[in-house]
Amino acid sequence: MSLKTPLSELLHYMRDQYLAFSDRLTGAERAEIGAADAWSAKDELAHAMVWADRRLSDLETFERGEAWPEHDYGDFDDANRAIFEEHQHRSWDEVQEMIRSTYAGIDAYLKRTSEETLLTVPEGQDNAIWRGVAGSYVYHPMSHLWDYLYRHGHSDALGDLFGEQFVDRLLAVHDSDEWRGTAYYNLACIYALSGKTGLAIDKLAEALRLHPGLIDWSKQDPDLASIRDEPAYQALYV
Repeated sequence: MSLKTPLSELLHYMRDQYLAFSDRLTGAERAEIGAADAWSAKDELAHAMVWADRRLSDLETFERGEAWPEHDYGDFDDANRAIFEEHQHRSWDEVQEMIRSTYAGIDAYLKRTSEETLLTVPEGQDNAIWRGVAGSYVYHPMSHLWDYLYRHGHSDALGDLFGEQFVDRLLAVHDSDEWRGTAYYNLACIYALSGKTGLAIDKLAEALRLHPGLIDWSKQDPDLASIRDEPAYQALYV
């Protein structure tokens, strides 16, 4: 199964959604200046782009034939606080330029990188290179915007951004059970947060069948809190 084309298309989708993200916010949310313990939407995006750029730096190091870099970021809370302080006063235009630059960098990398390389697991790493790309450029930014949208009552935007069409794009990238199970799990969470109980349980059942490693987390995931009292949900764990 080809990997590069659907992965690239997924990244382009994410880039475009993040560039347009401010349009989904209220005027007050767009103008918000975040705090160290309460990031604004701009802070969430800037944070994700900094970590994505660090992933690209590691990829380029490995591309040169060097060993995969080992990093000691110290306390991650301190590292993330430093990122916040550096970027907190950026304008939306500046953050959108960060997004363009970040995704242009990974796009260029994908175009010059072979499928074989993307499937390589560097020594000392747990996952293939393509999984790291997806983690840094898709799942990590998604987790930050997902949290922001939910906390600010934008459940409709959650479904628009990360619902069925998003999952279809994920499923097109790879056909492994673990990857598919994770995609369906995310959809189950979206359905649960949107009050679509039956659909949430159906997708969760499929997710846990494909990726049993998600079972323990699913029992405590707050995104699934709304369906925990349902007999059909409880039957999944019998």
